[in-house]
Amino acid sequence: MFSGLPTDIALQKGLQFCLAGPQQLRVRFVGAPLADISFDASSSHKYFLLGMGYERELQGLLRSLVTSDDVVYDVGAHFGWWTLWFSRMCGRVVAFEPSPTSFAVLRSNVESNSCSNVALLNAAASDRNGEFAFVEGGTSSHVTTDVSQPHVTVRAMRIDDFQDACYPTLIKIDVEGFAAGVLAGMSAVLRAASPCIVCEIHNTAEDTAVGEILGNLGYRISRLESGKKFPWHILAKRS
Repeated sequence: MFSGLPTDIALQKGLQFCLAGPQQLRVRFVGAPLADISFDASSSHKYFLLGMGYERELQGLLRSLVTSDDVVYDVGAHFGWWTLWFSRMCGRVVAFEPSPTSFAVLRSNVESNSCSNVALLNAAASDRNGEFAFVEGGTSSHVTTDVSQPHVTVRAMRIDDFQDACYPTLIKIDVEGFAAGVLAGMSAVLRAASPCIVCEIHNTAEDTAVGEILGNLGYRISRLESGKKFPWHILAKRS
């Protein structure tokens, strides 16, 4: 159902019909490292449909990068699947999520699992502080400049201005095309701490802008998936 073929949507809709969905539900994971974690999600989300198979290749990569001493920023946390994953693997997690709807679920997921090493911010990481128009659309929610479409107003902040006890050692970014704005607002952090960056790329413009920003800061970029279809992930390490 996630092969990228034209039949995918029909298969997903067929499954939701059988489940009388989409519907909100709570699941419990049984596989490591999220064993015994309870998770609120929708029956239409990959979190529910794939379980611990969600982004399995990326899990393998991150498992090799993250240690118990690491500080991870999860930028675009959504419902918190990766936030919970990181909370089991590292020392501290800071999760940024601008959507009021998604943030409420994220907070519930973190609190119900007593993740004391997670800090939550209901804000969009950006290249400026202030407010943004934001389109709610589940996992495809995004910042927009088109205020003629239905939107909510969300807080925006530069990670360079975020006061935390420790610099991040790894930053995971998934913001539906806005990654360049996120990176532009953390250039001081990137220069000072040189964290690894794992970023989901959604289109050519985002790919070009992210490459330019990271390249100018001395980062080497490698693509994690083969093929040409968006989205894909990149791994960036500073030379």
